[in-house]
Amino acid sequence: MTMTDYVLWGCGGGGQEVRIVIEAEEHRVVLCFEDGVSGDRVWQGISVVSPIEERESVLLTMGEPEVRAARWQTGRELRMSFGQFVSRHAVIQQSTLGSGTIVLPGSVLMGSRVAENVLVGPMVCVNHECVVDAHCHLAPGAMLLGGVHVGEATTIGAHAVILPRLLVGCHCVVGAGAVVTHDVPDGSRVVGVPARPVERRTEMM
Repeated sequence: MTMTDYVLWGCGGGGQEVRIVIEAEEHRVVLCFEDGVSGDRVWQGISVVSPIEERESVLLTMGEPEVRAARWQTGRELRMSFGQFVSRHAVIQQSTLGSGTIVLPGSVLMGSRVAENVLVGPMVCVNHECVVDAHCHLAPGAMLLGGVHVGEATTIGAHAVILPRLLVGCHCVVGAGAVVTHDVPDGSRVVGVPARPVERRTEMM
């Protein structure tokens, strides 16, 4: 197996988890702090570089969807290389993945389309004919049943279930353990079983 160098832009809790998985699968990680951090720092024994430093490595972004989207855009402007990380313990069948996408162990994607810069946590199930747009986060154990469409920069919480043929809009949050039985409008936050809206994200700013 060829070893790949990965740069993780963002090294909070989620970044640490992704680093552990990547290294366990015999790749090499250089962790990136936030903008402007010099390359002479070390975090848990690993070199830390600024995201603007040119490297022969693959960039993966971490953070909330809006943060990852901004980092993705900056990386593109800097002509950094975006690849993918797909755990060898994930199952990907008849599915397409965009660049910058991360798929962690135990996840199953069957006949689905996942856009760029999506973070798929462990034990996620994405069934046939699902579409996941750019910069989304599917948290551990999330389940998208057949024909679901998830809009850009949306978070599907841990162990949430989206029933078949539903649309979850852009910039939404589906709470952990929610069961979504109806379409979710852009900018909404829904929780519970069945999922019901709480305050809209746009009203929380």
